[in-house]
Amino acid sequence: MEGTYFFADFITDKVMTFRFSEDTRITELADRTAELISPTGMTGRITSFGSDGSGNLYLVSRRGQRSV
Repeated sequence: MEGTYFFADFITDKVMTFRFSEDTRITELADRTAELISPTGMTGRITSFGSDGSGNLYLVSRRGQRSV
């Protein structure tokens, strides 16, 4: 996922990604919500992202829950 920009919508809790092509156009826009959020979902809205030394991505909700 290196070179991929992750972002989330605070209201809908959708997690999306995109990459830039060499001519700076956005390519590969993708909805990653189903891959990154468990079927039971997170509560409290996504507020932040983080990663660890192994490259794992973490999403943090307003209530402090996280999804790996």
